[in-house]
Amino acid sequence: MTFLFKGIFYLAILYLLWGGLMVLLSVFYPVHKINKKYWGFVLFGIAGATMGIFAYINDNYILVLIALVLGFILPKIFGGAPDLNPSKITIDNRKNLDNLYEEGIDLGKSGKYLEAIKIFDDVLKIDPKHIDALASKAYSLCLLHKYEEAIMACEEALKINPKHELALCNLDEVGACLGESGKYLEAIDVFNKILEIDPTNVHALANKANALIYLHKDEDAITMCNKALAYAPQDIEALNKKAAALTNLNKFQEAMEIFDKVLKMNPKNLEAIKNKGRCHYRCYEKLGILHEMPEYTWEEISRISVDNLMKEINIILARNNNSKAW
Repeated sequence: MTFLFKGIFYLAILYLLWGGLMVLLSVFYPVHKINKKYWGFVLFGIAGATMGIFAYINDNYILVLIALVLGFILPKIFGGAPDLNPSKITIDNRKNLDNLYEEGIDLGKSGKYLEAIKIFDDVLKIDPKHIDALASKAYSLCLLHKYEEAIMACEEALKINPKHELALCNLDEVGACLGESGKYLEAIDVFNKILEIDPTNVHALANKANALIYLHKDEDAITMCNKALAYAPQDIEALNKKAAALTNLNKFQEAMEIFDKVLKMNPKNLEAIKNKGRCHYRCYEKLGILHEMPEYTWEEISRISVDNLMKEINIILARNNNSKAW
């Protein structure tokens, strides 16, 4: 009988050592710091180790049975025992997992993108299909200019849910950042990925148009904008890009009419104000009458209708006996 109790005793010691290792892991692995049930296991470990030492000194191994009983009672009081398999350690409920995710979001908002990514990775170790964590990780990676990793994170999220709004939005953001970095072909590839999933994605269509403009493919850009405007006729981004492409094609009146439409919706739209001013300048330059252009600020031009601007140009052309038309 003593031999049996000794065997149980040594098994209990191994159990305590293994459990202690898991508790130690919880200290270094941030996910487990919020799991309060470990405190029950710590108390169990202290009580069990104390009784184990006492049992060994007094050669009374039956006390180990009391330690094992405590192993079930104390953790129950504190919410249950931890899983002793390192690959299966999980947070005790979804609420804590969501709190951890929100911690990552807060870090990202504070500009601590590396720290945010570490938190999102912790979430994904627990729930590899946490789609919001994947999408948010992609955004942080994008802001760190790690575009390839960001695209991979978005693609992984979209495998789980091809229509996930945040994943699509952040993939679009990656494409926009690539465009701002001058990587227009790579940006177009990203927008094409989005459009394969959602051909009606207005932001992706407008952003693809912007990249095409920089590649001097203005006709193609207008086609993209027209597709976007078919789904959202009042989309300011698509309207601005279309007008910019028309300006490059020397279709100044048509372009400024679109800028006026944008400014009617939003008189303070900076892109429309600047681009209408540039369009006005380009028109005078193209007609060879730049030296006679009135000294307007862009802000002033934004408040003058296309009809009045056209009249001014026609008056200058007529005065110069110039047959060129607006």
